[in-house]
Amino acid sequence: KLAEIEGKQNEKLEKLISYTEESKSYNCLHPKCAFSNKSKSILLKHVSSKHLSSKLFSCDECGEQFSSAKLLKKHIPEEHGSEELRSALKKWIIEYTDMSGQTWYTCSHTECNFSSGSKKGAGMHALSSHTEKTFICHQCGDSFLTSSSLSHHTKYKHK
Repeated sequence: KLAEIEGKQNEKLEKLISYTEESKSYNCLHPKCAFSNKSKSILLKHVSSKHLSSKLFSCDECGEQFSSAKLLKKHIPEEHGSEELRSALKKWIIEYTDMSGQTWYTCSHTECNFSSGSKKGAGMHALSSHTEKTFICHQCGDSFLTSSSLSHHTKYKHK
């Protein structure tokens, strides 16, 4: 689906640019715009951000829309946490709203009474308490949820 959306976006972009051999530059074809640049990628970014009002990339988590896949990819971990955190939230955390309107996040793991008003805090609980840490440091035996966490550990603890 993403490739299909990117293809449609690229078709729109390509219709709004031209290349002039004489000046060896790419030109914006949008009416009343004289922007040009020797770099095609810079011109594509210009056209996408200035002239294409439709935002074709939508976040599944919050619905916010973006003009490029790159912006959407940047948004997801910044706003919603890592893939591991989102996975732990889906697997272990139940969201509910109490009578006062306060949203709570409760752990569904057997014999766990954890509850938090913070979605990220609940996800961090699920990650640290109920997710198997499969990446093992061969130097000290510590275990980690991700290979990047293990790499960070090794770099700074075992220089």
